[in-house]
Amino acid sequence: LNVALDSSDFSLRAELIADRTIKARPEALNCPVEINEVSPSFLGGWIELFNPDETPWDLSGYRLGLSPRNTSLYAFPAGTVIQGQSFLVIYEEELGEAIPASGVILLTDPAGMLLVDSRNYDSAGATQGSCARFPDGKGPMKVVPEATPGQPNSPPRSYGVVINEIMYHPEAAPGEIESEWIEIWNTGSESLDLSGWAFTRGIDFRFPSGLVLESGAFLVIAKDPARVSSEYGITNVIGPFDSGLKNDEELIILRDNFGNQVDRVHYADDGNWPRAADGNGPSLELVNPGYDNRNGQAWEASTGRGTPGALNSAYRADVAPVIRKVRHSPPVPSSASPVTISCEVNCPTSSISEVLLYWREDGSEDFNVVTLRDDGVSGDRLTGDGIFGAVLGPFPEGTVVCFAIVAKSETGKTRIIPAGWAEDQSVTMLFQVQDDLPFWPDPTYRVVMTQDRIDTLRSRSIWSDELLDATFIAGEEIFYNVGIRYRGRSARYR
Repeated sequence: LNVALDSSDFSLRAELIADRTIKARPEALNCPVEINEVSPSFLGGWIELFNPDETPWDLSGYRLGLSPRNTSLYAFPAGTVIQGQSFLVIYEEELGEAIPASGVILLTDPAGMLLVDSRNYDSAGATQGSCARFPDGKGPMKVVPEATPGQPNSPPRSYGVVINEIMYHPEAAPGEIESEWIEIWNTGSESLDLSGWAFTRGIDFRFPSGLVLESGAFLVIAKDPARVSSEYGITNVIGPFDSGLKNDEELIILRDNFGNQVDRVHYADDGNWPRAADGNGPSLELVNPGYDNRNGQAWEASTGRGTPGALNSAYRADVAPVIRKVRHSPPVPSSASPVTISCEVNCPTSSISEVLLYWREDGSEDFNVVTLRDDGVSGDRLTGDGIFGAVLGPFPEGTVVCFAIVAKSETGKTRIIPAGWAEDQSVTMLFQVQDDLPFWPDPTYRVVMTQDRIDTLRSRSIWSDELLDATFIAGEEIFYNVGIRYRGRSARYR
C-alpha cells in the first residue's frame, strides 16, 4: 500500500479472503512414533516404525507416503496399535507400491495434514542390508550391513578413518596456484578397500577402484599430487581434484561406498581454530584421532609446512579436555532469576578431574571460583552425561557478569575457555541482567560489553579497526567473544 504516487513508503496488509476447515487430528502433534528402518524393493521392500515411548499409540488411519506430494499412499487399518518400545513393519505388498532405492518416507495424521515424521534415505550403493537409524529412533538414516525388521537396528560399519590434516591455504606467491591437500589416517586395525569412497563436500573427489588403505597408514589427496610428492618427498599421494578449498571456512565430508558419512570437518580461520594455518605456511593438524575433529580445539597449526603422509607434528598421546556448548540460561536473566551456566566436557585420553567456573561482576577485581558438576542437579541434565553445570545469582538489574571455564583431566592437562583468558583476564564470556525486556515476537539483538570496553569504543577514534571483545545475543542464540567496532570506512561518515 502506497499513500501517494511519489511516496517511498511501502507496506503490505494481509486480508483473509477465504477459509477452509481442515479435519486434522491435533493429538498427532504428540505422536512419538518414528520411521526407523527402510528396505527398498531391491533389498526386500518394507518400512519399519518404532515407538520409543513406554505407552502404546493407536495408528488407526495414519498415513504413510513416499513423496511430499502424496502422503496418502497407505492408511493403517482401524485397530492398528504400536506398543511401547516396540516396532511395526509394513511390507510393500501392503503399500501397493514399490519402495525406491532412495527418497523420503513420510508419516502423517489420518487427514494427511500434520507431519508426524519424515526421513530421507539413500541405499542406491547397497548390495545388502537396509537403511536404518542407530540407536533406534536417533540419528540419520545410514546403510547398515544387516537388515533387522521388527528388531533393534544393527549399527553401521565403523572404519576408524579420520580426516587428520588439511592444507587449505598454503603460503603462495601472488598468482601462484595453491598446493592444497587433505590427509586421511586409518586408525583402525583392518585394511580398507576405498573403492567407491568419495569426498562429496569441500573437494569433489572419488577414490580409484581397488585402492587399499592399510591399517595405520596415511593417505594424501592432493590438488597437484606430483607437486606434493616432490615437495615433501612422499609417495602415498593421490589426486588430482579440480575444486579448491576455501581460505576462510569450508565443510569437508568423506563418505564410504554406501554413501554413509565416514567423517566431516568444518574448519574456519576464526573462533577457536588455529589462525596460523590461514596462509602463513602451516597446515591444520589433528592433535589426537580420538578427538571430535569437528571442534577447533582438537586442531593445532603444524610445525613448518605440515607433515603429509606421516604422523602429525602436533600429535600427542595424552591431550587436554575439550569444552563445548558453553551456555548461560536464560540468555537475558532478570534480577529475580538465577542463571545456569553449563558446558559439555570430554577427553579422549583421560577422565575429567574437575571443571571450574571463574566469575566476577564487571568492575570487581577478583574472580569467584565455583565447581561445575555433572550430577544431574547442578543445572546440567543427567548424572554422567558429560554436561557440567552450576547455578549463580540472582544478580541486581544491570549487572554484567564475566566468566571463564577451566577443565582439567586426571593426567593434569588443562583447557581454558575462552583461550585468551589465560593471558588476559579481561577476555571473558559475558551476560547482563535486565528487567525491562521488550514484549514482541521477533528476536531482540543484544551486545554485551564490559564498561571498560564501552568506554574505549566511545572515546577512541572512530577509524580504529581494532575489535573489542563482546557477547552477542540473538533471541535464544548466544555468541561469546565476538569482535565489535564501528562499521567500515564508508559508513563512518554517516
